[in-house]
Amino acid sequence: MEPIKRLCPVCRDTELQFYKRMRLTGEGEDFLTGPEWLLVDVYLCPRCRRIELYAPMTPLEEFEATPEFHSDVEKFEWNFKDYSDKKLQKVIDGKDYVDDAKRAAKNLLMRRKYGEH
Repeated sequence: MEPIKRLCPVCRDTELQFYKRMRLTGEGEDFLTGPEWLLVDVYLCPRCRRIELYAPMTPLEEFEATPEFHSDVEKFEWNFKDYSDKKLQKVIDGKDYVDDAKRAAKNLLMRRKYGEH
């Protein structure tokens, strides 16, 4: 899940910062019907401190927002982009990973170490 870029409705030129995804509970409230909680993405404005709540993207929206890949290595790079360096090294050293996954992990580590090329 990658946060959506949103502008503050008050400041108009300040980008909201994604804070976290959380469950909004309806304890003692009448506004929630069905499940007793609602999943929301919380965004904060660093300038005016406004809090905005948004419903997260549906699985279909996330799928449609995923870029097209020209190779399996690119697909693995996309999936591994949030992995720590330690976790990427485990992929490289692991016996249960296919060669394209290992190549993608190596590419990401090299980019982090030597910069984007």
